[in-house]
Amino acid sequence: MAFLISTIPSAYAQLLVHNYPIALTQYVQQMAFYNPAATAVHNNWEISVENRRNTGFWRNNQTSLGYGAFRITPKGSSYFHSIGGSLYYEKEGNYLRRYRGYLQYAYHVTLNKNWHASAGISFGMMTYQVGNNDYDGGTANALDGSVGFLIQGKSAYLGLTVAQIPEKHVQPIYEKTVLSRYYQLMVGKDLSLTDELLLKSNINTRLFSSQAPDVFLQTGLAWKNTLGLYGTYRWNRQVSLLLGLEQIEWEGLHLKAFFSYDVALYNDQRYQAFEITLQCMKPKKQTNSNTTTRKKQ
Repeated sequence: MAFLISTIPSAYAQLLVHNYPIALTQYVQQMAFYNPAATAVHNNWEISVENRRNTGFWRNNQTSLGYGAFRITPKGSSYFHSIGGSLYYEKEGNYLRRYRGYLQYAYHVTLNKNWHASAGISFGMMTYQVGNNDYDGGTANALDGSVGFLIQGKSAYLGLTVAQIPEKHVQPIYEKTVLSRYYQLMVGKDLSLTDELLLKSNINTRLFSSQAPDVFLQTGLAWKNTLGLYGTYRWNRQVSLLLGLEQIEWEGLHLKAFFSYDVALYNDQRYQAFEITLQCMKPKKQTNSNTTTRKKQ
C-alpha cells in the first residue's frame, strides 16, 4: 500500500507541480482569489463559494473555494482599503489532499470618474496531505503569498498577479513538490451591443518559467445584466459552456449563481468537469467615488 501511495499519486502530482492552485473555468467570478488587488473592489462586502468536480475516470477529484471580504473607506477620501480571506481545498482520489488559506489586503485609489487602480497582497499557507484513514502517509506545510495589480474602468480591466512568490516546496512522503512562481495576466473588455445586450470578452494567461503558457479565451453575452451565456476555450485542453445569473437584487443585496461544464480535448479527462458558484454581495453606491473625486479636485 505504501508503495502505491508513494508512486502512483506522486507521479500524477508531479504533473500538477505548476498548476497550484488549479485553474478554475469561472476565473472571472473568482478574480479576487487569483489577484488580491481585486479584493472587494466593487462592493462594500462580498462572499463567494465554488465547487468543481471532475467527471469520468477522474470523478473522485474535486476542488472547493470559499472567499469573503469587506472594504474600509475613510470619510471624504478618494481611496479605500479592502480586507478579506480565502480558503481552498483540493482532493485527488482517496489519498491526495491540498489545503490553502490566505489573508488578503488591497489598496484602491480613484484616478478619475472612469478609472481606478488597485494593488493587493495575499499571504498564507499551503498544506499537502498524503494518506487516508487506512494509511497514515504524511503532511507537509509551506508558506505562500502573491501580489497583484489591477487597473479597471467602466468597460475594461487589466490585471497582473505574481503568484507563489516564496517558491517553497512540500514533501509529505518521498516526492518533493515545488510551488513554482508564475505570472497571471487578465485582460477584459465589455462592448455594448444594444441597451439590453452586452458582449463580454477576456483573456487569462498563466506564464511559467519551464512550461508552455496556460491560456483561456472567453466571450459571451449578458442580457439586461441578469442572464449570461459564455463560451471558453482553454488552449489545447478544454472547451467550456458557462451559464450565469449575473445579478439578482434582493433586500439591497446582489445575488449571483453560475454553472459551467468543461469538455476535455484530445480525450484528456483530467480537464472534464463542472463548476458551480454562488455569490452574495452588498454593492457600493455608484455615486460615492464620483462625488469623492469632485471633492478631492
